[in-house]
Amino acid sequence: MQQGPISNGVIKKGQTLGRILRSVNVPHGVIHNLSVQAKGVFDLRKIRVGKRYAIVFEAKPKKVAAYFIYQRDAASNVIFDLNRTRVYIDHKTVDVRRVFAKAVINRSINQTLIENQIPIQLAWALADIFSCSFDFHRLQKGDSLTVVYEEKYIDDKRIGIGNVLAARFNHDGQPHYAFYFNHGDQSGYYDENANSLEQTFLKAPLKYSRISSPFSKRRMHPILHRYKPHYGIDYAAPIGTPVMAVSDGIVRKARYNRTCGRYIEISHGQIYETKYLHLARFAHGIKPGAKVQRGEVIGYVGSSGLSTGPHLDFRMTKKGCPVDPSKQRFPTAAALSGHARDQFQQQIYSFKSQLR
Repeated sequence: MQQGPISNGVIKKGQTLGRILRSVNVPHGVIHNLSVQAKGVFDLRKIRVGKRYAIVFEAKPKKVAAYFIYQRDAASNVIFDLNRTRVYIDHKTVDVRRVFAKAVINRSINQTLIENQIPIQLAWALADIFSCSFDFHRLQKGDSLTVVYEEKYIDDKRIGIGNVLAARFNHDGQPHYAFYFNHGDQSGYYDENANSLEQTFLKAPLKYSRISSPFSKRRMHPILHRYKPHYGIDYAAPIGTPVMAVSDGIVRKARYNRTCGRYIEISHGQIYETKYLHLARFAHGIKPGAKVQRGEVIGYVGSSGLSTGPHLDFRMTKKGCPVDPSKQRFPTAAALSGHARDQFQQQIYSFKSQLR
């Protein structure tokens, strides 16, 4: 069938598939049949405001809609064939390219990546990979990064990044390596000695921000104007920044008081407890008795209680005594061994020379 003109548009608030198709005189019966055919292929409730669509018309004097094309994401479209009343996904070809990049930290890592024309998503990926190796909030001027990673393209347009394949961070004079390795049903990141980089505790409870006040036994309180201990680490971050549980545990408290504002207290077995203060709100389902997992979002940064501005006051106790979270050493997942270790060492041989 010869196709005629194409009408492009963007989903607006209140628009549905039915409303759009009725506006171009598609019969109600066809719309109903399409909604039936869409089940198991695409949930029509997931048509989102701001997404692009196109209506393809037949090449006739009187324009009749032949296809409705919804851009689900950068890599796929949902095709609604109005003549055959069928619905299917059209996947675009994604080209994965390997990229090498290096940079020296001047100010923040975000600013460094921007200045070196490196995708900002790489900062988030690296923060996750090295989250148990060192604290991204403590990066210093002069620290350096060398990385091999994947970029995804469609029609020569970059749509995002893939896996970080290998990385080296020189932080505080010490090299930190990470290599991606897939062995069987498991995949993850390991250092140059095949030790897992995944620990039972994250180094920080939120993505990259800034430490505004470290753990201290004697700090001038910004509101009370007197010296007192500050048994936590303050992370300055915008209101609404997601806060994560640093390890698996059980919520003991999720409440409000005048000093701490909205806060959460989590027990991690018999030894550690963590506290998250001055939250704007709790995440859905966070209440006493709830089980949480490492990396799960439990709340959002705010300025509730005795606070001078948006930040998270993160605290940790060990057997009931306050400790500096940044100085604790936690166990890691099992290292590679046997045949898997041999495969790993062979795989990373060429990467190690690139990262130096």
